[in-house]
Amino acid sequence: MNLDNIKFDSDYWNGILPRINKNIRQFFLISKNIDIDISLNRKLGSKLSTYCKKINSQKYKVFIGKELLEEINLCLTREYNNESSLLFKDIPFDCFDETIILIKEFIIEFIALHEFSHIMGKHFEIKSDKNEHIVKDINLLEVDADRFGSMLLAGKYLSIIEKYGKQKYSYLIRTLIYVQFYIFEIRFKLEPKKNQAYHIQRITLGSNGFTEAIYRNPSLLSLSFNEIKKISMDCIINYFFEYKLSPDEIKYILNNQDKILKAYIYFREKYELDKKWENSLS
Repeated sequence: MNLDNIKFDSDYWNGILPRINKNIRQFFLISKNIDIDISLNRKLGSKLSTYCKKINSQKYKVFIGKELLEEINLCLTREYNNESSLLFKDIPFDCFDETIILIKEFIIEFIALHEFSHIMGKHFEIKSDKNEHIVKDINLLEVDADRFGSMLLAGKYLSIIEKYGKQKYSYLIRTLIYVQFYIFEIRFKLEPKKNQAYHIQRITLGSNGFTEAIYRNPSLLSLSFNEIKKISMDCIINYFFEYKLSPDEIKYILNNQDKILKAYIYFREKYELDKKWENSLS
């Protein structure tokens, strides 16, 4: 199978969605009060085409509709036809087909687990508290859901990466980090009210969950902290170059990473998000 021969249409999605649904439900078993609905036929009336709905005081449902699947198809096709694309350029020929399927599954599972993390982190309760601070903190709720969504996925995908052999670790990790960046880009382009600073914030913080999980589980991949950090930083720098930021802009962003991280840590402490997750899991 090669991307040249794939039409990202209903037939292709129908082939992999049952497995994706099954994979996501395994994560959702953490909480029996959450269900998932991914549909090729259901239009949700929004280009974003994904949301979480509170059914009652205990029950939630995550919806992913046709529009978002179509948007993902357009993005992947565009990147494949772009010779300088970060997403596909490092994939070895001998595992190209497997990696394409991996990418498709990772995208949908990440989007679903992003919504799942909103629920488990009690973000809806925080949003319902109409105080003056939550308005400026609302973007950090999205970053928080990004981080925990990628951490939840990390165990599964790191185990898969391990089977490929150490010589392919770094390219697979880079590929999955870039996948997250492109998910953020899709959402950014479809949300014109969001500014570039918000997009940069999600890039610099949102994918940290994946590399953080690698660092916390040294037995999964035999990579040192410095190796992990280098892979992550290279991805951020390469992506921002592709995003057409100037070297001075990139330097400014990297120099302000600590400031962004401190703001996020303070935000988590202020809303006691660690305690909320513990309560959800108990």
